[in-house]
Amino acid sequence: MYSNLLDQNGDHLYNEVKTPNDKDDASSSGRQSQLGSVTGVSGADFERTIAFAMAWNRCLGSLREADVISDRELNVLSYLIDSKDAEDRKLYPPAFLTAGKLDESLDIIVDCSAVYEKLSTDKKKKEKALQKIENTMRDRLTKDDLRVESILGSYKFTSQALRFLLGDEHRDLNECFEFMEEMAAQKSILKGLNLKSLHECRAACAELMKALLEVPKTTSDNSIKFQRALYRVIDCVESVLNCMKKILAKQENLVQILTDTPLKQSSFFFPGDAQQYANMQLQRLVNSEAALDIVSRAYQLLTVDNFDAEPRSDEGRRRLRFFANSLFMDMPDAKPIRKIRSLTVSTPYYNEIVMYSIKDLTAQNDDSIKLLYYLKTIYPFEWENLLERLQAKDMEEALKKYPEEVQMWASYRGQTLARTVRGMMYNEDAIRFLHWLEICENEVMHQFGCPCNKCKRLDEMVALKFNYVCTCQIYGKQKDEQRQQAADLEYLLRKHPSLRVAYVDGPKKMKEGPPKFFSVLVRADGENIAEVYRVELPGNPIIGEGKPENQNHAIIFSRGELLQCIDMNQDGYLEEALKMPNLLSTKDTETAKVPLTIIGFREHVFTGGVSNLASFMSIQELSFVSLGQRMLAINHVRQHYGHPDIFDKLFAMGCGGTAKASKGVNLSEDIFAGFNSTLRGGRVSHEEFIQVGKGRDV
Repeated sequence: MYSNLLDQNGDHLYNEVKTPNDKDDASSSGRQSQLGSVTGVSGADFERTIAFAMAWNRCLGSLREADVISDRELNVLSYLIDSKDAEDRKLYPPAFLTAGKLDESLDIIVDCSAVYEKLSTDKKKKEKALQKIENTMRDRLTKDDLRVESILGSYKFTSQALRFLLGDEHRDLNECFEFMEEMAAQKSILKGLNLKSLHECRAACAELMKALLEVPKTTSDNSIKFQRALYRVIDCVESVLNCMKKILAKQENLVQILTDTPLKQSSFFFPGDAQQYANMQLQRLVNSEAALDIVSRAYQLLTVDNFDAEPRSDEGRRRLRFFANSLFMDMPDAKPIRKIRSLTVSTPYYNEIVMYSIKDLTAQNDDSIKLLYYLKTIYPFEWENLLERLQAKDMEEALKKYPEEVQMWASYRGQTLARTVRGMMYNEDAIRFLHWLEICENEVMHQFGCPCNKCKRLDEMVALKFNYVCTCQIYGKQKDEQRQQAADLEYLLRKHPSLRVAYVDGPKKMKEGPPKFFSVLVRADGENIAEVYRVELPGNPIIGEGKPENQNHAIIFSRGELLQCIDMNQDGYLEEALKMPNLLSTKDTETAKVPLTIIGFREHVFTGGVSNLASFMSIQELSFVSLGQRMLAINHVRQHYGHPDIFDKLFAMGCGGTAKASKGVNLSEDIFAGFNSTLRGGRVSHEEFIQVGKGRDV
């Protein structure tokens, strides 16, 4: 779609440009890879890049849904990808790669133009100097591939957006564009064009693209909002044409075309009630998703600077940096999804906070500070992103119209079970996406809940490879007492249909014999909570330390070959979940003589920015946990498991469970699980290329 709109007869311009890495005999495909953001990546390069581009865009979409990045940051960081039905499919790299380069390019061109214009009027001397200055200008531009991409990309996307907007009634403007492209191809830019006003032209084009993006899409042609937007667009187009007149001032015939353009009848600029053509053209652009994406890309290329090259929020920068860096770390190759080992995630929960209520968020504490005010002060950019997504002006409007969204936004930034559940359920999304790439030949992924056969296969694969059990020990008691935690747990069950909750039910009085205890598994069934399994126990399972006992009693409900133990104050990320098949492949590389029984990996303490104490604890975690465990794992003497670590479930079940629970002896269940594994011939590893979030009591 994008390629069809962008491909015009001027593409020889881009093929004429050589970057420093081009050789004289370089193929056109080599040049295309150098100017990918201008001409698009296609052919073999497209097939090699498309899977990563789709995964990158998917991760950015996850960050936007979590309000970690804004709409503009999403657009600037994303790949632009042709739809599946495009004849010659292409993708365009993210606009942030050219951040700040357009300013550099324009400064170079304007400087060289000023030098040329100051030369004496002697035509022979000026002609000799022209080629030297032109070559100097091109050499300076091509020292950095991204300078070339920024200037050509800005021109291509902006000119095509303008052509699409003005339509066939203004075909004569093509002469102006073709002349500028011819001057560039013939290395006569300085001779044929007046380049002093390039910065002014760039500002006018950016204002036009912004006006087009702000045209209301849901209103009719005759609405006041649409008419105001139309008049604004017309004014912006006239400003662009005036700038083009200055650039083409040396060509009288082209200046005359630009002067006559707004005066034509039945044109885009015709005033009064007869503005049907302008209405039609603007509606055509606004209703074309591909055209709007081209306008958006033009606006990004014209306005993106170094400040826009990364997210404003600390969380967004940290996550994207670690993900990008981890791709260059040593990691085993991932198997196809149908061949990876199945995984169960288990989270022990007792009586902690599941979600913040609106009352909790708006009540004042002893210092007269509201929790919501505190959170939006700590996460100012993420709060702005939430308001942008909800299209709300301020906190009062957001609370009034979207209380549930505000509640979840706050809950996802505290040490709550809701945050942990969301993070672990990203594993489900990752499996679904990775299997989609395997079976659908780079087609755009369908929406969740699509009834087609391909999506049914995805659901079946997810059910085979992943399940998540929250071991909420006293959920039954909380429900009987109508506690808020029980209601919140049921809300999470409905929000995540594949989530399961296991709890201990008892003691239950029986008609005959002593009271009995049961391990019970429940799930959401529409709006109801349905019991899946009820397993009778020989007695009270909680006889040792509470947390490991709670963790162990629910192992019978796990279906995976591997078992991951996650605390209730942790977090997960989609970009890290995409690497889970690589992590699980570490289990298959070891020999049976010394089996790998616990797969360890790193944690990030997300509470580090709350206070000085929290920052100190975050540094301590890095020093004494991440770095220390890494060194111990190198020598195969890491006798410990961290709470995101993954157990060989069959080995653990044969050794008394994932954690020993003897009262008074095994107070630190993580240490003794590592001892238990090592003493029975197992081994504990530590991987660096993947991480989860972890909260600390601060």
